[in-house]
Amino acid sequence: MTVDIAALRERLADRLDHMECYGGRGWLDQEEIRLILSKLDQVEAAQARIAELESEQEPVGYTGSGSLLAIAAGHAGYIWGEHKPAHPLPLYTAPPKPVVKLPDSVKAQDYHIGGDYLEREEVETSLKAAGITIESE
Repeated sequence: MTVDIAALRERLADRLDHMECYGGRGWLDQEEIRLILSKLDQVEAAQARIAELESEQEPVGYTGSGSLLAIAAGHAGYIWGEHKPAHPLPLYTAPPKPVVKLPDSVKAQDYHIGGDYLEREEVETSLKAAGITIESE
């Protein structure tokens, strides 16, 4: 069964609004609904990251649910080089994202590209958009 997360989120949010307006307790209380909504956020973020990784690279191998269960139980699992119905789960490798160290205090003219001066926030925004981690020196 496939769960439509957007529809579930909408139903829970409507229920939460109703409870906040009229009070009372239903089959879930307000905190339980908030917790479920936050978990749905995490699921959606994970799904988006998986889709992003799948679009960026080719699988390096495949495995099956049986192998994953065996590994989780402390046993050996198997990885195959080709996709088959018995091992349909793609495996990917993601290289670590680059890290840039920026000094804590800099002048605007320290960041210039082609004669244009950039503010630190512009530099940080651009680096983050490129998937680069920023650390302070």
